[in-house]
Amino acid sequence: MESIVSPVYFCQSYTTPNGELVTWKYRPDTAYRGVSIRNAAGVELAFAAYPENKWHVTDKTLTEVILVSVGETGDTAGAETVSLPGILPLQPEDILPVRPRIRIVPDENGAYFSKGGRKYTVNGFNFIGLSGGDHSTFEPFEYDPYTAETMLHQMQKKGYNTVRVFIMGGRQAQTPGISCSPEHNARTFDKTYMGNVIHFLRLCRKYDFALLPNFGDNEIPNNRFYQTLSGGCDRTQVLFHKGAVEAKAIMVEEFLHEIRDADPALLHSLLAIQLQNEFHFRETIPPFSQTEGIYRLYDGTEYDMAKDADRRALADHAAMLYFTKLRETVKSVSPELLLCEGTFNMCAVGKSMETAYGLRSGLEDYRVPLSGLEYLQMPLDFVDIHVYCEDTDDAAMKFDENFRNMLLDTEEAQLLMQKKPVIMGEFSSFKPNRRTGDFAMGEKNIITLRDKAMENGFAGFLLWTIDSFWQPEIWHMMEDGGGLADRLSLLHPDRTL
Repeated sequence: MESIVSPVYFCQSYTTPNGELVTWKYRPDTAYRGVSIRNAAGVELAFAAYPENKWHVTDKTLTEVILVSVGETGDTAGAETVSLPGILPLQPEDILPVRPRIRIVPDENGAYFSKGGRKYTVNGFNFIGLSGGDHSTFEPFEYDPYTAETMLHQMQKKGYNTVRVFIMGGRQAQTPGISCSPEHNARTFDKTYMGNVIHFLRLCRKYDFALLPNFGDNEIPNNRFYQTLSGGCDRTQVLFHKGAVEAKAIMVEEFLHEIRDADPALLHSLLAIQLQNEFHFRETIPPFSQTEGIYRLYDGTEYDMAKDADRRALADHAAMLYFTKLRETVKSVSPELLLCEGTFNMCAVGKSMETAYGLRSGLEDYRVPLSGLEYLQMPLDFVDIHVYCEDTDDAAMKFDENFRNMLLDTEEAQLLMQKKPVIMGEFSSFKPNRRTGDFAMGEKNIITLRDKAMENGFAGFLLWTIDSFWQPEIWHMMEDGGGLADRLSLLHPDRTL
């Protein structure tokens, strides 16, 4: 039984001191017992039993090997050809080029990024390890330096230049992220986790990618030092506690210090610091669960919680204080480094400015993001707005709905977008029954969302995600063996910007 799509991907050969090393990554939505490694004549040279995903070449006369996946009953699928010799893997002693800083250029058609004096259109993907039950890209059990390098090496050749990742604070016991242990009582981070982050950032520098790290759902590191300082506040409540805002600032500062201490030039390969994956408030927890009386924010300002105008003013002011503090923190370490925030659209949670103005809509989904206009008014360098649709949607109409819903069509927002870029840092299309769907329809929607974003002055896009096989409800770049990556690329002949 042959399969159209190979059960393995990111196949690559590396030239190492011990000879050629062939590596690959298994698709987790397949059930093959391993890989038969064959020569060009189809003769098996070796068999690698799952989960083994590396093989040393012993025959120096080989110019290629073919990876064929073998099922439990001997059935085969895929025939991935790997050329020999391969590429040189990143080494700790490698001297890497210093990449130019990414800057912002105002423009009446929409502010954009530049790098080395040339326009830099953000185009790439999210790299999010979900197999560990969380956004676990850099956890020691998840991170594979060969997979990471193969991905960037192969995606660079397709014209991609930006990758977005999560830096986690330890929301689950099995994925502690940067936090070390709950008893850790210092601002420093887990060395292995940060070592993986720095390795990946060096890969970005090697392959001329920009890295956009974000700090999850605004979790504070789950250890004694940060939790004591934050008063136990987490996620949306961080904005309303002075100690929690300070803890978040120290977290960001420590992250940048660790990168700078490893190599100051690595800071040039950061597109920006993104404070949160998708910023929002919650209607059902303090302070917005309070519907009467006076609420006093930590800076002494007071708000009548029975009045919608005061409730909205509280949200805006708390966000302003928070972003101001974090902007000062980022710029104190690296004055030229950009600051941005991520968000979903109000309509993604069934809301609009009219229905959620007072942050008490009463809807089942209690999350409330700010409008795009409000984000643009904050002390941020740019904004990352996420747009999704269903395969059955008219994707162009869906984008227009999101654009209006976030007030980006207003005259004030349009003027601000001439100074501050907006990117679509997550986007994709959902399958109708969340398991199966028409890939051609999903791909059409994905490309339409990309084109609509660019037509409306966005400065780039990042697909969700490159290989989230663990999210079967949504299409991603490796769904068809990487074919979508070719067709979504700005280098594709059907797309010229």
